[in-house]
Amino acid sequence: MPIMDGQEALKMMHATGISVPIIALTANTMKHEVERYMNQGFTDLIAKPIDRNAFSHKIASYLDCDELADIKLPEHEFQLLKDDYIKGLKNQYADMRKQYKKMDIEGLSRNVHMLKGAANMFECETLYIKALAVDSALKNDTITLDTQLFASLFKAMEDEIDKVCH
Repeated sequence: MPIMDGQEALKMMHATGISVPIIALTANTMKHEVERYMNQGFTDLIAKPIDRNAFSHKIASYLDCDELADIKLPEHEFQLLKDDYIKGLKNQYADMRKQYKKMDIEGLSRNVHMLKGAANMFECETLYIKALAVDSALKNDTITLDTQLFASLFKAMEDEIDKVCH
């Protein structure tokens, strides 16, 4: 999260006396990481990228709902969120290009990671795959970046963003 991470948010919620279930939303799903979240006081965990059905089932179990339709986001609302996401793609891509030019690898990694997760959540499969490739390349080489590889990956991502936006 941009202002505080989930662990800080959990501490703040506990400090204010909140006693409802608190579910971590994270890509860190290895056994030792899940145990760490549970030991910190999270009630449960939802893995990223988000699977809408698994998410609905998990939330329904805590709300004690019989019907998942009660908590499933209506398609028209999902589409409004997706349209809003798509409107911001060009600016997000421009920010990533600037970060790459300045060699702000930390900022670029964070931005690509967000793009990847949102593309998957909003069912932009090809964009997700392109962002995943850039994310993997960043994770595999954070000190020296292959300029030709990144030019190719950025071009593929840009082409896909253009397709999604039109």
